Amino acid sequence: MRKAGLSEEENRRIEEAIDEAEGRTRAKILTYITDSSAQYSRAEDVVGLLLSGLIMIGISCKRWLDHLSAYRDTPGGHDIPFPHPSLLLSEVLIIGIAAFVLGVLLARVARPLKRFLVNIRRMEEEVQGRALLTLREGLWARSDSDPVLLIYVSRFEGMVEVVGDQELAHKAGLETLMSIRGAVVKGWREGSLAEGLRNGIVVAGELLERTFPIGGDEQAEGADRASENNDAEEEGSGAANGQPQSDDGAEDVDKQN
Repeated sequence: MRKAGLSEEENRRIEEAIDEAEGRTRAKILTYITDSSAQYSRAEDVVGLLLSGLIMIGISCKRWLDHLSAYRDTPGGHDIPFPHPSLLLSEVLIIGIAAFVLGVLLARVARPLKRFLVNIRRMEEEVQGRALLTLREGLWARSDSDPVLLIYVSRFEGMVEVVGDQELAHKAGLETLMSIRGAVVKGWREGSLAEGLRNGIVVAGELLERTFPIGGDEQAEGADRASENNDAEEEGSGAANGQPQSDDGAEDVDKQN
């Protein structure tokens, strides 16, 4: 799946890691990297409003300072018309709109500033929701019934989410998913995102091999068929030896007596 922002060499190494991991388990491993899981437009609006307010306050203060300077330095400064500290409506509209747009653009460029204004709980919810939606889209595109694991990375939030379909989540358990996530986060912090993904994929192959080994379904079906055959043979053997299969005959004899 999508691995935006990585070089060709990094993508190649990740693909090799996926092939190696999937060679150990029948589970399928998907990776997805996105720039951001949400727009967070409210944070951009806050920056725009703050910048508009600061600029208009700064202009008003500048007018006051200019008057005070003229009053002190000019003889008869007290006769200078006192400037109105308020901004005209036209000035408010022009300055406010221009500063707001500039603030929105600034928030988009200065990502740490924007992230500072977004609640961490909101980011976690957006990342989790987008990861589940991406997994669902990936399942729709698949025609097989193998369990699927998704490693989802969101750069802006700096978060990693590991999710699986119903079968994988039920059998592998939360501990397995958290171990894979921890490997990705550790590699990302200590080295690079590509290295973190590669580490997480390796750990996923090792852990999922225990729960979803290659040929596991065929072995289970073979065991079930062998068990059914054994049961049928035991029933046939019992009937051949004259062992009663039910108590109906005994009840008929009691009634005759």
